Amino acid sequence: MIENRQLIIALGSNIHQEQNMRKAIDLLQEYFSGKMVFSRMMWTDPIGVESDKFLNCLAKVSTTLSLDAISRLLDNIEKSLHSTKEEHRQSIVKIDIDIIKYGRDRHHEKDWSRPYINTLYQELLRL
Repeated sequence: MIENRQLIIALGSNIHQEQNMRKAIDLLQEYFSGKMVFSRMMWTDPIGVESDKFLNCLAKVSTTLSLDAISRLLDNIEKSLHSTKEEHRQSIVKIDIDIIKYGRDRHHEKDWSRPYINTLYQELLRL
């Protein structure tokens, strides 16, 4: 059995942003038992793509799920919102949900260099 670990995930959307973020948050709360806490939502300019602004937030929850199980769950949420890798390649991001920290391990290291990630992460730690 896996011990309880803190999970931090990043969410972002650049099309129908508020609607897609709300749907993703609702699904995350439905799938994760325990208290999931969300940062505020922050509008950011796109990085490396031409698109509308992104709406972003972070979430944290304590979980006993394995990293693989969480990855499958997040992929399923993205698919349920009809967000595809092909659309992402075309800079259409209905929803993107990434694990950025699992226990002590940081993931998506390049995302940590983005100022909004660090700002929201520091705020999330205080919640």
